Amino acid sequence: MQYQFDQINFSRLLNAASTVDEAVKTVAGDRLPQVLPRPQGDAMSIKNPALPRSPAALEKKFMQLRDEWKAQRGHEPSTAKIVALPAYQKIIGMGQDAIPFLLRELETNVDNWFWALMMITDENPVSEDLRGDGEAMARAWIQWGKEHGFEW
Repeated sequence: MQYQFDQINFSRLLNAASTVDEAVKTVAGDRLPQVLPRPQGDAMSIKNPALPRSPAALEKKFMQLRDEWKAQRGHEPSTAKIVALPAYQKIIGMGQDAIPFLLRELETNVDNWFWALMMITDENPVSEDLRGDGEAMARAWIQWGKEHGFEW
C-alpha cells in the first residue's frame, strides 16, 4: 500500500500526534522503523572525530546535502516520500549541528524542513491553529530557535 500525503495533511497529522514517533507509526505502520531507524537515547550527541566539526565544514556539508535533496525530490508532492530521501536523512543525521542551518533556510526560503527539525529536537513549536500555513510554521520554528539560543 502506498501512502500519499500532501504537505497540509501531513502537517495536520504530525501536529495531532502526541509525539513524533506516534506520527511516524501512523504514517508508515511498522515499516518505517526498519527503513529510517530513530536514534535511541543520546545517539545524536555522539561525536565522531573523523567527521567535520568546524562551522565552515558543517555548513559546507549541509549545503551539499540540501542541494542534493532538492535535486532528488524534484516535484514530488508526497511529504512522506521527500523526508525519506537519503540526503534529507543525512541532514537529520547531522543532529543539532544542522539546526542553525535549517532555521536559516526557513528564514530565507520556506521549505519542508519541519520534519527534520522535529526529528532532531523531538519538539514541535507549531500550534494547531498554524498547521498548514508554511510561513507561520516557519516563524514558529524561528522563534523557537531564538528562545533556545541558536544563532544563524
